[in-house]
Amino acid sequence: MKDPLAPHRSHARGGPLQGGHPPGTARPRAGLAAGMELTVIDAPDRDRYEIRDGDRLLGLAAYRRRGTQVVFTHTEVDEDAEHSGLGSRLVRGALDDVRSQGGTVVPECPFVAGWIERHPEYRDLLEPERTA
Repeated sequence: MKDPLAPHRSHARGGPLQGGHPPGTARPRAGLAAGMELTVIDAPDRDRYEIRDGDRLLGLAAYRRRGTQVVFTHTEVDEDAEHSGLGSRLVRGALDDVRSQGGTVVPECPFVAGWIERHPEYRDLLEPERTA
């Protein structure tokens, strides 16, 4: 089955997704409606968290699991949603899920690492050697 994001790949690093707009002020782009029902789910069979609007896949945060440790390796969102804050919503939802399970995080993905750096309330999820 073809990856729904394949024709619209956009790495969620750099640019406005990494701190360009204050929370709540991101400019929605074409393809995003104000009434979207966004959900972040863990898709362990695909080794990733996904952000969806109903059945529509809008972004993903790929990971590898090592017991209770989650190593985030790559984050991307649909290019039509690139500057809408979806990357931040995805990472927050994924990290909240890891926290609820008592896990820790290794942010190999630059977007996830930068997001945690800007949100110190999530630094407790980092492996101890990453917090120094």
